[in-house]
Amino acid sequence: MSMNNPKLEKDFSQSLSLGIRPEDLAIRFQELHRLSQAKYSDLTELHFDYVTTGCRLLDMEVGIISRIEVDTYTIQAVTPVESGMQVGQQFPLGDTYCSWVVKNAGTLAYEEIGADDARSRHPVYVSAKLEAYISTPIWVDGKIHGTLNFSDKKARENPFSTADRELIELMALGIGQAIERDLLEQRRNLATQRMNENIEIFESAFKYASIGLALVAPDGRWLRVNNALCNIVGYLPDELLTIDFQTITHPDDLNTDLGMVQEMLAGTRDTYQMEKRYIHKDGHIIWILLSVSLVHNEDKTPKYFISQIQDVSAQKQAIEELHQKQRQLEIANRNLEELAQRDSLTKLYNRRSFENHLEQERHRCQRSKTPLSLLMLDLDYFKQYNDKFGHVAGDEALQTIARVLMLEARKSDFIARLGGEEFAIILPETNAKGSQQIAERILLAITEANQAPHELTASIGLLTASPENIDLTSTDNQSLVQQADQALYQAKDNGRNCLVQKTI
Repeated sequence: MSMNNPKLEKDFSQSLSLGIRPEDLAIRFQELHRLSQAKYSDLTELHFDYVTTGCRLLDMEVGIISRIEVDTYTIQAVTPVESGMQVGQQFPLGDTYCSWVVKNAGTLAYEEIGADDARSRHPVYVSAKLEAYISTPIWVDGKIHGTLNFSDKKARENPFSTADRELIELMALGIGQAIERDLLEQRRNLATQRMNENIEIFESAFKYASIGLALVAPDGRWLRVNNALCNIVGYLPDELLTIDFQTITHPDDLNTDLGMVQEMLAGTRDTYQMEKRYIHKDGHIIWILLSVSLVHNEDKTPKYFISQIQDVSAQKQAIEELHQKQRQLEIANRNLEELAQRDSLTKLYNRRSFENHLEQERHRCQRSKTPLSLLMLDLDYFKQYNDKFGHVAGDEALQTIARVLMLEARKSDFIARLGGEEFAIILPETNAKGSQQIAERILLAITEANQAPHELTASIGLLTASPENIDLTSTDNQSLVQQADQALYQAKDNGRNCLVQKTI
């Protein structure tokens, strides 16, 4: 059945073009979100979580994070432990598949290396027969720091998809940023120590640091700022020194930031790190990772804060895009489910939905001890109508009837098109008199909706069942539908354009 909605078709096809089912994409999104939010004691723990998670999501046997220095390949993390490789092992870079990745400076994936005559002569393939392989560089400070790679001795039945490549690249991005943060933390600690020992060395490191650095007074005023920070927030050094950090902090983040500051000034916290938003000089929002430590005077009173500011806007945007894809998929799935229950021409519920709803109402009628009515409607001589006026006019007539039914039925009633010119209405908690009034209204409304020469009439079969006469031992709705149909056939035998009511 067509969606009859070009935008939904586009959104759904885009999700399928990733090469992964929507539910698997949701699982990957959850895992990426978990990895981005997890707190690790050190890089070793982080590395192990990433390779273990990657093996599971990609269904690969072995995962490795490497460190590449010149022509030397060193294993930083490996799973499983019984793979035969160990952390710290070193190999010539040329003796590893990762040499291809370094040369390519981008992601590579092979489903069956043995099928490639040239690559099957590589030392790794000759010795280990690793068939499936996907790898991407880990970039740190704009250079290839190492690789994240997954391999398997079994050839891959299905090609690596776009989603597989995006997954490993996002994981490598997270690893690279963690390494950068670790390096930055090391640099910060070293800079703090050297500042206390030699102010001249600190000044040099402060001035030429690649990330934003600032000295901040206990009341929040900027005391010193470096070029990197100015580039991030768009202010000149002299402009920043006339204001405080509160001025450029997003209002929604300010209380959290000030709370951390107060804890440090009170001595209950030594350092803190948080993601927050700055307002750029031109007005746009910047996401930053802020790391703060406190320097004390000789008498232990607060002297100034040392702040490190790293722009993480790109990372936040990537996560938000994943959120957006997830929301789009959820909306598309809900709309597809709704479309599957509707008749495409009249937008009424279809036969399958009718059967399901009638089953529910049968049981509800028994529980509530209330009557249940079922109205079956069939347009009179509709085949001749189609033959005389054409199928376009016939479709328009069906849509007109659908509108009449929706106007005349109650909100609690369930209206369906069963197929062709046949319609049905389930009337819950409705006795014979009430259902008759609704049916008569419908017949009158159909007559009033007719426009010569395209005139139509309808016949209605009406069944009202008391709760004690509804057979719940039956596995389907056949008995109720058959009896309503019998009333409908009687209405046609009576000359059509009328209703026949039956009660049980």
